[in-house]
Amino acid sequence: MSVGRNTEAGPAGLGRCRISRMGRSGLLALCAMGAETGCDDGIADPPPRPPGGHVSDASVATHKVVVAHSSLIASRPGADLVRQRLEQATSRVAGAAPGGEDRRCCVDFSLASVRPNRRLPTSIGRLDALSNLRRDFDIGELGAFLVVDGISNCAGSPDAGEQILGCTNRGQLPAVVTSGAMGVVWAHEFGHAQGLPGRFPLDPECLGNAPLPLMTERGCPRLEDRAHIVTQNECASFRSLRPLAENEAIASGIGGVCLP
Repeated sequence: MSVGRNTEAGPAGLGRCRISRMGRSGLLALCAMGAETGCDDGIADPPPRPPGGHVSDASVATHKVVVAHSSLIASRPGADLVRQRLEQATSRVAGAAPGGEDRRCCVDFSLASVRPNRRLPTSIGRLDALSNLRRDFDIGELGAFLVVDGISNCAGSPDAGEQILGCTNRGQLPAVVTSGAMGVVWAHEFGHAQGLPGRFPLDPECLGNAPLPLMTERGCPRLEDRAHIVTQNECASFRSLRPLAENEAIASGIGGVCLP
């Protein structure tokens, strides 16, 4: 199975994003628009600066999130479904051990509330849509996660028939996911909201059975069924507390002890 990749350059200030293809098993693009570095394949980004306070490695970083959606979208997610997705996201991040299988990335996602709002968009279809959201809505209305029916454009024109499951501005809420996206996509997009760039594994890693980087931008086969990994720097960003200005969308705290 061959894996192809397109590179599109967005307008000034939006960086670049790879849109990836998976053979016959389906298509996937997990895109992030970077204000500075973008998604540069093969170029190491400097370690991201945590957006909030430091969290001790011995404690669990809990992100209590608001999830928003338009009440007009076709598949309106109820609280039970959202909790399931957040539990999946927690499992993906916690299980992606940065120092070996005897350690965990101690992050927990919990639900503060689900907020339907008919004023919110039902889909994302323009390159500048995410910036416009921050201009037109308060962060409390958008939530930490915004669920939409579909995303037709994320920093570049997708291939015909391509399915884009998430699209997020790096370092900026909300993390936008589609109503059909599983928890691994929720975790991935939250990583972008915490400032993380995408990673591009080589073909042997992508096509084999090895664990994949949680922040992978490539549409590797069986993405949802495979184990995932994060680096220590990535784990630190996932665990970072959000600044006070974001508290209407997400409230972060620490508590409990992280066990192997």
